[in-house]
Amino acid sequence: MCARQYYSYPTQTSVQIRLESGMNFPAVTICSGNPFRYDKIRMPLNYYIVQNNISSDPTSMTYFQSVSAMFNFILELFNENNIDQIRSYGFQLDDILLNCTYNGIDCLHNSNKVFVESISITLGNCYTFNAKTLTQSLYKINDIEKGLILENGLVLTLYINSELYTPIYNYGIGLTAMVHDNVQLPLVKSLGNHFQPGMEHQIIYRKSEVTYLGSPFTPCTTTISADMQALYSTLFGDAQYDYSQSICYELCQQTYIYQQCQCVLPVYFYIKSLMINDQLISVNACYIGTEQEMCAYRAKQTFVNNISLQVKSCIRCQQQCQIVTFDTDITALKGPTTAQKQFLYQSVFSQNTTIPLQADFQTNYDSYIDNNYLKLTVICGSQYVTTYQEKTVYTWTALLSDIGGQSG
Repeated sequence: MCARQYYSYPTQTSVQIRLESGMNFPAVTICSGNPFRYDKIRMPLNYYIVQNNISSDPTSMTYFQSVSAMFNFILELFNENNIDQIRSYGFQLDDILLNCTYNGIDCLHNSNKVFVESISITLGNCYTFNAKTLTQSLYKINDIEKGLILENGLVLTLYINSELYTPIYNYGIGLTAMVHDNVQLPLVKSLGNHFQPGMEHQIIYRKSEVTYLGSPFTPCTTTISADMQALYSTLFGDAQYDYSQSICYELCQQTYIYQQCQCVLPVYFYIKSLMINDQLISVNACYIGTEQEMCAYRAKQTFVNNISLQVKSCIRCQQQCQIVTFDTDITALKGPTTAQKQFLYQSVFSQNTTIPLQADFQTNYDSYIDNNYLKLTVICGSQYVTTYQEKTVYTWTALLSDIGGQSG
């Protein structure tokens, strides 16, 4: 009876609230509200359209023809491993970031070190502050600049440059941002929040952790598969991200699609490698408007509606052994004020800024700043962390004690 109870591996969850005054500040990922700068992509896109006999006059194409051609142009570059060229068409951090401070510490002039660049077909270039890397130590909440600090936390002042947006109807004007763990790949498309210009936004976060014991109690894993590591290395630069069950399921789904259609659907990520029959192979994305794309969507529909197929295909996608989440409260004030606009014009835009500006900015700066100014502050709401930790109920020592007691 005692052995049967022990080998059922019973567990219980211990809930604690602990003070963590030296905790790491979380990672914060920001993405432009539009994936590509129109002044950068327009000419190479028109050349692609003419060279591939899509149209002899790109200006005469319908809206949907133009959008399909643009994404096929980007997909062709990706299939040919021209990722840097794709990045060059998106918004660079220097195009939108006016100022950056963390607890008073300047993070604007070393932004290439404190921000990790990533890329997505739907979001374009994204930038993550305080992701774990091999070369940069993480900021902690008690890292502060010496002297007077006017604003705590991460403070990003941005000029989103909406006049340079590529005209795509399903994209709004503003910024997409997400607070996440330093070792968590950001699923910004599905979990990010949208922030509009003309406002000063504030995110207040509180941290929670869930920890599982692992086998034989609760199956979980920290193992990063070869295709997951390939995804991280290709798209997320120096970031050192942990295993993600969500990413594992996405790769699993794309593997099934590839096996059916010989291409993948890069809706969330540019997936370049997959594990097929225990081997890492290179794969290409499906082009829009082709039979391969239709095949891929049919395969996806089959996969998401067949639970037994998912269980059979995704057996490696076990639960993460640790899950870190951040509950957030988001508030906003209107901004900037008239005084702030004058200050920005005199101290920032009149200087040798990297921000691309319209030709008539000097005479119409008031309107341009109203349309493009956006401030985002991320601060810690509590130094207490709520932890949910799985613990054993019946230990080996307890088993031996019970056996000894029963045998006299």
